[in-house]
Amino acid sequence: MALLLVSFFAWVLTILAPCVLPLLPVILGASVEDSKDKWRPYIIIAALSVSIIIFSLLLKATTLFIWVDPIVWKLFSWVILILFWVITIFPNIWKNLSTKLGFMSKSNHSLGESSQKKWITWSILVGMSLWPVFSSCSPTYAVILAVILPVSFLTWLINLFAYVLWLWFVLLLIALLWQQFIKKMKWASSPNGIFKKILWIIILLVWIAIISWFDKKIETKILDSWYFDITQIEQQILDKVQIEEEISEQQLFRFWLETDTSKISIDFNWILSGWPGKDGIPSINNPKFVDIDEAKKEMDFLTDNSRWISVEVGWEAKFYPYEILVWHEIVNDTIWNKKVSVTFCPLCWSAVVYNREIDWVELEFWVSWLLFDSNLLMYDNKTESLWSQSLWESVVWSYLWTQLLYEKSNLMTLEEFKNNFPKWSVLSDDTWFSRSYWYVPYWDYDESDDLYFPVANVDFRFNKKELFYIVNDGDESIAFLLKDLREEWTWEIKIWSDIYKATYNKWIIDVKKGPEILNWYYEMWFSWVNHNVENKNVWSINEN
Repeated sequence: MALLLVSFFAWVLTILAPCVLPLLPVILGASVEDSKDKWRPYIIIAALSVSIIIFSLLLKATTLFIWVDPIVWKLFSWVILILFWVITIFPNIWKNLSTKLGFMSKSNHSLGESSQKKWITWSILVGMSLWPVFSSCSPTYAVILAVILPVSFLTWLINLFAYVLWLWFVLLLIALLWQQFIKKMKWASSPNGIFKKILWIIILLVWIAIISWFDKKIETKILDSWYFDITQIEQQILDKVQIEEEISEQQLFRFWLETDTSKISIDFNWILSGWPGKDGIPSINNPKFVDIDEAKKEMDFLTDNSRWISVEVGWEAKFYPYEILVWHEIVNDTIWNKKVSVTFCPLCWSAVVYNREIDWVELEFWVSWLLFDSNLLMYDNKTESLWSQSLWESVVWSYLWTQLLYEKSNLMTLEEFKNNFPKWSVLSDDTWFSRSYWYVPYWDYDESDDLYFPVANVDFRFNKKELFYIVNDGDESIAFLLKDLREEWTWEIKIWSDIYKATYNKWIIDVKKGPEILNWYYEMWFSWVNHNVENKNVWSINEN
């Protein structure tokens, strides 16, 4: 019940957030028309509300839409909105065209009736087309999708209806107030006046920003100035709500995980499900590799600037492209006779290469589709214990507290890999799975400030998604800010009596503690802070 109340009032806060700004021009523009079209904004708002419910369910219940490039949805939205803009600004074009094609009779009665049907149809289409533009930055919306839906469809539907009801109410209130303003300002209500023309020019500019993704960049800059991030208030309210629909051991069985939760080292309340269950994202367990030249010929999505993880063990090196890892997250491999798991969590960009031999037992790590603080929880193929990728240890069941050893890796471009390791190989897209490796299924997640899933703590010293090099040495965890390390090329820090020196050169990095070379990995700021919040010996370099 508490969450239902939070869901009901969430949009009162998030309507003030910059993520809803692209919606407002359409609502305001539709509200300045003649009185005969006064129902247009209400139909648009209703169609948007219905589409949010429908597409929220479809996106979580099926993988159908994950195959569709996000630019397709953007183009669909943009085409509908541009046509709507043209018809509104130049109504005679539509009228003449419809008459020539026989869509309208030349009689005034039929013309009026057809015109009314036309605007109702167009209003519904415009409302539905706003769904790709809509991107809720509400933490409550994320909880409803990530926590409630996997547990109870009915509870999810009730909470989502409550959330969308406020969306409908607030946008409707804005439309009504705007209409009243237009009525009082006679100069603004003229159908051919300068005010209306300026408004529709602004709307056109907004839609150009949408198709070019510039709107997301603006939203990110606004959110980066934390003063305007109204969702922080919502998150604080949400943190105080006891969510009863938490994942229990029985629910783990529902996701086909045979994991005993009697042994656990993390807060169970923050284990969330990404839906639909284990292996929904299939790991690559029999990887194929090709040489660099063959990789560029066979995989069209690869360019010299394609970047991601390279791993060097002994006299062997391999390159794992981001475009493949983002679809599979784990590659169980063998490099120079060493059993490794190359792991990547797209939600926090934590890229870690682990030794997968534990006490002389060879394990394979697979994707559970469960998350802890928006980070990948892996499970092993022997006991189905859960392992935290960011904590690099088992957190649930028989391997509890067993730590993983991670291997040295580098983040570099394909061209840099070729220059450093010209004789070695690249992971092939012949993975036995049908995936669209030519595009990223996480839309503009990397560029926005939004998180898909709620986290326990947020630290605003840096942008949440700022990328860091992480070095763990005993009880010490050290984070080197990537962009500053690029500029400085070398960075040195003294912790107690030890000196740690990071050296950066053409995407190759070495971190030394005296003569000892330490291994390291990548992770976004929000994830590193959350997973080290109880560690007193945590050091972040280059704090502003």
